[in-house]
Amino acid sequence: MNKFKNNKQFIARGRFSRIYRADPIDGSRAVALKVTYPDDERAPHNSRAELKLLRNLATPNSSNVITVQDGFSDHDEDGEPILIQVLPLLEYTLGAVLAAHRKPVVGLWGSESSSSSSSASLVSGWKNRLPGDFALDILQGLFSGLAYIHSQGIIHRDIKPDNLLFIATDRNASGGGGVDSSNSSSEWPRVVIADFGIAWTPPDNHGKEPAQNKVTDVGTGVFRSPQLLFGQASYGFDVDVWAAACVGAQLYSIDGLPLFANREESDGGSGGGGGGEYRSDLALIACIFETLGAPTADSWPEGQTIDSLMHMDFSRLPVPKPFSTFVPRAPKTIAQRIRAGLEYSPAVRPSSKQFFS
Repeated sequence: MNKFKNNKQFIARGRFSRIYRADPIDGSRAVALKVTYPDDERAPHNSRAELKLLRNLATPNSSNVITVQDGFSDHDEDGEPILIQVLPLLEYTLGAVLAAHRKPVVGLWGSESSSSSSSASLVSGWKNRLPGDFALDILQGLFSGLAYIHSQGIIHRDIKPDNLLFIATDRNASGGGGVDSSNSSSEWPRVVIADFGIAWTPPDNHGKEPAQNKVTDVGTGVFRSPQLLFGQASYGFDVDVWAAACVGAQLYSIDGLPLFANREESDGGSGGGGGGEYRSDLALIACIFETLGAPTADSWPEGQTIDSLMHMDFSRLPVPKPFSTFVPRAPKTIAQRIRAGLEYSPAVRPSSKQFFS
């Protein structure tokens, strides 16, 4: 830690990590320090493996993946062993950007008529103002980054707005989430995928997770795929595609909240993209089925082996709305691609490389 001045500033906290802003003593640009306690981590969290992975990913093809600048072991003030990753200081997450472009909906007699807002916007009380060309740029960068890490056999397992950061210039950084809505598309900051702390690497995640028996308690809330929610341990890159498609739906939603968010509990904040969480996986599963329709033997043949799914009664599920109503700001082709990424059957979802091909 003697490489940095004694003016470190706390930025954020993860389950097993803390992020600080730090100034190198050589006067170079400020950096972010990710500090973990490897001996206290619980699987699948593994910061040592994360550091090795990021070093291996640092190639000219990794422009949409965060770059680790350095990494070393040290001890904290109490003498406890810690691992420090030195990362570029990227202050703006997609969660913060979405929050900055999420504006309150004015009521019936306000300046904005409620007739111009969807029911989702009225329920949540928010309206999405993210520029469409910026949304497309983010989605393309996200899938480009995923295609690269998937080509290396890596499954990220926690794609969500708060794990997507931006490399911004002084021109497009601002106090409200780091994005100036007046920018032209050529000036949008580049999105990078961060936080590989629970990533799976082949062939068996350092001897801890066989490919056919992976940990299913991964991912975050409303971005978790049905396979994870039902405990199917043989999943692959498709769980990242599902989560990325959820991010895509959020980018083009009417209210800027996650597709499967509990809108009645949403506060519009930046955490996780601003959407309210559910009290149980079962409630989230119900929301997914209500949004996309009940799975069938044709739409999810792999699900026919899930005993709990086979005992569910779908007779009271409402007829799902056309998917375009959930992403009204998306061009037709983009809406179709996002919907394809949310197919129940992993075999039918496009790969990250195919998503924009």
